[in-house]
Amino acid sequence: FIKLGFLPHEGEWAQNSKRLTDAYKGKYWHNIEQRHRYKVNSIASLANLMLPNFIFDSPYVKVLPTSSKYYKQLIDGAYLQVDNSRAANVREAALNHRYKLIDGAGEQRKAVLDSFFYGFGTTKTGYSYETLTEDDKDYVLKDSPFIKRIKPLDFGWHPMASSLDDSVFLIHRTITTKERLKSAKRFTDLDKIVGEIPQYIKERFPKAEQLSSLQDWVTLYEVHNQDTGTIYTFAGESKMLVNKQENPYTRIVGPHFSMIRFMTDNDTFEGVPLLSLVYDECTALNEIMTLIVEHFRKFPGQMFANKGAIDPDDLVKIQNGEQGSVHQVNNISEILLKSPLSMGSDYFAIVNLFLTIMDRTLGVPDFQRMTSTVRKSATESSFVQGDASIRRQYALKLVKEFMLDGVRKL
Repeated sequence: FIKLGFLPHEGEWAQNSKRLTDAYKGKYWHNIEQRHRYKVNSIASLANLMLPNFIFDSPYVKVLPTSSKYYKQLIDGAYLQVDNSRAANVREAALNHRYKLIDGAGEQRKAVLDSFFYGFGTTKTGYSYETLTEDDKDYVLKDSPFIKRIKPLDFGWHPMASSLDDSVFLIHRTITTKERLKSAKRFTDLDKIVGEIPQYIKERFPKAEQLSSLQDWVTLYEVHNQDTGTIYTFAGESKMLVNKQENPYTRIVGPHFSMIRFMTDNDTFEGVPLLSLVYDECTALNEIMTLIVEHFRKFPGQMFANKGAIDPDDLVKIQNGEQGSVHQVNNISEILLKSPLSMGSDYFAIVNLFLTIMDRTLGVPDFQRMTSTVRKSATESSFVQGDASIRRQYALKLVKEFMLDGVRKL
């Protein structure tokens, strides 16, 4: 299950996702000879432009009754008529309070941002609790439902699946400590598991193995078999089975996970990352901006003078002078000033071309850019705004369905 579930992480999908996330952090160039190039982080600006348009604030969930009343059977066999509208109001208040308390919208916002780079974003809905043991009895000390964002690289699925529903199994990889596993009291054979330093810690910090405090960390693989409804938990490098249980959330229909994809591929699970559509344009834009900066470096303003026209001391003052400074020369006619070489309008036209391509590809109307100076007719403006509005409404519909799916499970 585990090896098969993380098979896609070893292929092109993981490489493309890393390339996009690196660009989001400003790492467009990886070779040493390329690092001096000028860059405009268009990937980050586009992501920060789209995300607030999809999720700006925590939504308010409205609960409506399916019928005006229902009859509840009492212990003595009699029936009590219950007003469904009041029951819905109670559930609505409780649900919105809990949704804000656990920051459900914040976790779902992270998943939406993930979909820009990985093609999909995932959240998990569940129930966590802490117990207290007294007189050989366990009491619930603290409990709460939760909605948590899952990093796409820590989420596994069957390679032949195209969605959550048709995947035979789903895997959530997480990292915790042996102490936490022991306090949960539902895992077995923990003494046989050897602590390990997480792989991503080793990659980020090569000297992490010297930290003994990290040796207690354990990698968990929670495998959800959707055919049988069984959840298996494997731990450590040996992937030892430490827990097996039936689905504890019988009221949840379908998987415990929710997923959002803005662009789907009917034959693959991952979908298509939105920002992958404009990655080449963003890279080309950096090349153009590098050429513009290099032009100013190579062809700045210059001064030509006959030998002896300027005293050595005055020459040093001119070389080190600031704007507005006064210098004395013997004969001004022997000095020729050349302005910086003009680069023409081709560079700027190409920059506007790439920005237009990116806007049209992602459905970003050009009036949202501060630098836009293009004047359009009323008909053309109406067409562009209508086109962008349709795409945005479609994207908002996907976000709404994704968030409501998590709320229903909550």
